[in-house]
Parts: sequence; C-alpha cells; structure tokens
Amino acid sequence: MSIKFIKFSWIRLIKLPIQYTWISVFFLVILPSYATEEIRIYPESKSQEKIIWIDAGANLSKFNTIEKVKQLVRKLKNIGFTTIVLEVKPIVGYTIYPSQYTDKLTEWIPGNKSKQFLPLSFDPLEIFCKESKLQNMKLLASLNAFSEGHTLSHLNPSGSGIGPGYHREDQQSVLLESWPVLRIYKKNNFNSSIYSTVLHEKTNSYSSVDDKAYIFTSSSKLPSLTSSYTLFSINKQHKIVDISQNKLPSYHPDAFVYILIKNSAAKNILNSIAVGDHIKIAAKHYTLPISKKKNYQIPLMMNPVNKNVQKNALKFIQEILNKYPVDGIIYDDRLRYAGEEADFSLYTKYLFEDYIGKKINWDKDIFSYTYSLTLNRNKIKGKYWKEWNYWRSAHMELFLMKVRNMIKKQNPDTLFGIYVGGNFSEYLKYGINYSSKKNRHFQSSHDKYRTTGIAKWLDFIIPGYYYRIPTIELAKKKKSSLAFTIESGCKLINKVIAGDTLIYPGVMLDKFKENPSLLGSAIHTCLKYCNGVMIFDLSHDLNLYEHIISKTFQNHTNSEIEIHAKDDSSIKIYSGKEGIGF
Repeated sequence: MSIKFIKFSWIRLIKLPIQYTWISVFFLVILPSYATEEIRIYPESKSQEKIIWIDAGANLSKFNTIEKVKQLVRKLKNIGFTTIVLEVKPIVGYTIYPSQYTDKLTEWIPGNKSKQFLPLSFDPLEIFCKESKLQNMKLLASLNAFSEGHTLSHLNPSGSGIGPGYHREDQQSVLLESWPVLRIYKKNNFNSSIYSTVLHEKTNSYSSVDDKAYIFTSSSKLPSLTSSYTLFSINKQHKIVDISQNKLPSYHPDAFVYILIKNSAAKNILNSIAVGDHIKIAAKHYTLPISKKKNYQIPLMMNPVNKNVQKNALKFIQEILNKYPVDGIIYDDRLRYAGEEADFSLYTKYLFEDYIGKKINWDKDIFSYTYSLTLNRNKIKGKYWKEWNYWRSAHMELFLMKVRNMIKKQNPDTLFGIYVGGNFSEYLKYGINYSSKKNRHFQSSHDKYRTTGIAKWLDFIIPGYYYRIPTIELAKKKKSSLAFTIESGCKLINKVIAGDTLIYPGVMLDKFKENPSLLGSAIHTCLKYCNGVMIFDLSHDLNLYEHIISKTFQNHTNSEIEIHAKDDSSIKIYSGKEGIGF
C-alpha cells in the first residue's frame, strides 16, 4: 500500500496577531510534534467503505436497549455495511452518552413522527462500540461542532428552541441584518431627506397595526382600506409620478411600484411631497444574536472564532476519546459559520481589526446591504471582503488542525473526517474551505482563500449529494439539469479534493421512495467514481431498501474504482444545486 505524505507549512502563521497567545502557544508548543514530521493522510486503497448514518433524534427508540443495538448492528453487517456513523452530539447540543459537559438527550420528536425515548441510565455508545467490534465494523462518532441548540424543537410547548447555547448568548453567532427605510427627497436635492420611515420588509403585504410604509408591485395588489392614506406611484428612476389620497391611483404608464403611507404616520409632511420628488430605499443595518432571529435556520450556531466556543467543542472530542474505543470522529455540517452574515459580534470585530492592523468601518468595509424598488436585498462587497473570507476560513482551518492533533496524539489510527453539503461553491459564505490547497478549478476562490483548504488534514470526507437522479445519462433522457445528479457531484468533489483524502459521497434514502430501483444506480455511481458511499439515514425506512442495497454492495465487492482526481478537461464540472446536503 502506497502512502501519501504532506508537510506542515509555517508561512501563513507569522501573519497572525502576536497577542493571540492561545494561537501562538498552540503552534509553538502543541503542533511541533506533528508539524516537524510527515503526516500520513491518504492510503491509496482499493477497499471501499459502505457507510450507514444513524441520526440521533430520529432513531433514539431504535437503539434504546442493549438488545436493540445488538440486533441493529448485526442487521447492518448482514446488509453489507462496513462502517456505522452514530450521531452522539446532535445539533441540539445534548449527547446520547453520559457527558460531564452537557445534558443527555432522553427524548425527541422528529417532525410529525412519534416521540423517541432514550433511558437516562442507558449508554448506547458503549454498546455500539462493543457490538461493532464483534461484527468487525468501524464505528465513527458524529458531533456537531458549533451548534448548541435546536430552534424548532417540538419538545418545547412555547415553540421556541432548546439547547445549552440559549444560556450562552455571549457565545452565539451575531448576525448582520438590515431593514429597508424609505427616504423622500425634493427635486434634485439629495443632501437631506424631507421624510423618512421604515418600510415593511415584504412587498404586497399590509398590516393595520403599525405605521410602516408599504410597497406594492401592482395596483391590483393594493389592500382595501378605510383609514386615511396616501399612495405614491413611483417610476423606475425612483421619481414620484402620481399622488392619490384615499383612493386607488390613476393609471400612469411609467408607474413601476406603489408606496402606501398612512396619513396618521406622516402627519403634515405629506403636503410637502410633490410629483417630481425622488425616493430612495436605504438599508438600516443592525446586529442581533442568532437566537433572536426568527426562522433563520434550525441549528443554533455559535461563534467559531470565540475561544470559549472552541474549547467547549474540543472538550467533547477529548471526552469521547478518553471513554470510548471509537474508530473515528466525524464532524457533521455544523463545522462552519452560521452564514455570510456571521459573525459580526464585537468579539469578532476586535479580532479582525487586530489582524488587519487598524480600525475599520465595521461592517461596511466587509459588506453592506442595498434594496431595490421591489425590496430585493443585495450585498455590496467592502474593501476588506477578500481578507474577511480568508481570515474566517483560516480560523476554521486552525481549529480543525487542533482537533486533528488531539485525535492523532491519543491514537494515530483513529480516523478524522467531516460531512459537508454537496455544493462546494456555496461554502465561501459559510467560512469553511473543504477543498485541496491545490484546487484551481473555481474562479470564485481567490488565491489567498485557496490556501485555507482543509482536505489534506482529513482522513476522509463525506459530501451529501441528495439528488433523485443518479447519472448524467438519465438526466439527459429526462431532460433534467445535468448538474443535479449524483454523478456530477462525484466528479465535482474529485476536482475539489484533488486526491488529498478519501471520498465517501452520501445519498438520501427518502429521495428514492417514488422510484426505489434508482437507488442501486445511485450507490453504483458513488462506488464507481469515489472511495465508497454513505447512506442517509437509518430512519428513512431502511427496511424497504435492504435488498437493493445489499445486492448493489455485493456486485461491487471487487469493482474497479474510477477516481477522476486528475485534471481531465473533458469532464464538465457542475456546481450543483444550492442547499443540497446542507
């Protein structure tokens, strides 16, 4: 078996702020034992992993006794799986094993399904470790690094989320948000507005209980009102072309949108506004903790650059390594920032300014929001946009290297990998560059950002390709997008990773309910182009697909792997569908 080696580079570290002693100590004291030696990363093996993913909340009742675990592991072995991924710390922030750092997850309601239970005194991870060894299967413990709460928990009667992160607001991700503001200016005078008010965030929507202004894209969508109001017809040049009081506007060929203002809100200023005046829709920026943002995303994401958040994440890794003989650790997709609009806390501001070496116009030097007449919100990149993306991703790489060092120091044979969403081009905004540092295939990745690629620090990566169509050939027959296929995903990830680590693409069972026969082709495609396959998830009625999965696995026992990591310009690369596997 040939082994690929990499060496650690010190070049970029000298640019980090000296006063971050916790980073400096890490690189000068902890890492040298690994940095000065060659690290084994990628065994070029023909063996292929067949992985089953077991989500914690959705499957609690499937492994809540010793006998259930034994039967489950034997069943998975008989189907042909070689590896089990067991989620031990789901996004809610609790664990399925007894931890000294958080509460134990003892019940869950997955969607509209019945409540799942796990006895407080029972430790399923211990039994999974024993049974997987007996069945000669690998067991990987899955954790969510930076999620410490579930925002849509059905367990909370109030409808709000649960999790330990709700009690640590100072560590939560802070989001940069905005609301639209209407400003009216006299003709050819943009120095100061004569009227300003907050706009409702959505077009063609109205509420009688507030004094906001409202934008409508058609006169037919205006509400029927009994109160006193004024309607302004606005053309595409942001000029007022008509004004009507307490009635629908007269037809005007240049009218593009209509702005409704309650007379009680504008008081006497309405008499000063005339046809020919101009309007501007500005963005009022503000920040708020992620727990205060409704309907943002399900995981309660913490701030990845916060040293206390990182310490908390590392504690769980060390705890598992000390207590359980797992074969590997895998981070689920919450090894990232909450989004492009995070993190804009003062904590992060001071760190970034220290890195830049001066005070900046926070947040506009990063990016700012603008609004169109129809309230479409856009982002305008600031002068430090590229530095910001590099800096965020570099912090994520530093954390990941600390995790790897912790794992390999305890046992060099313990595997370390991550799960990621399948659309690589989407991940710039989430601040984690899971590509190879050799990756040059994507124009959006500027040179400095490319240096933060983490693939070489991993023993494996699982990208989620949760599409319904397995192959490009089938997509052509169906006249569907060639990009939204598992085959395109497999070719994409080989370009992204460039041979730095093993690739086990993920397929979702639920995507094949209407056409189970395509599941075999989906698995075949993953095994053909990559180093294995991951099936998500046990809760998706696995029993309905057992025969297809088992038969496909058997047919690929001695198959030839067609790795396309080489630079083959004849392979067209598609970026994939946004949100896939996310």
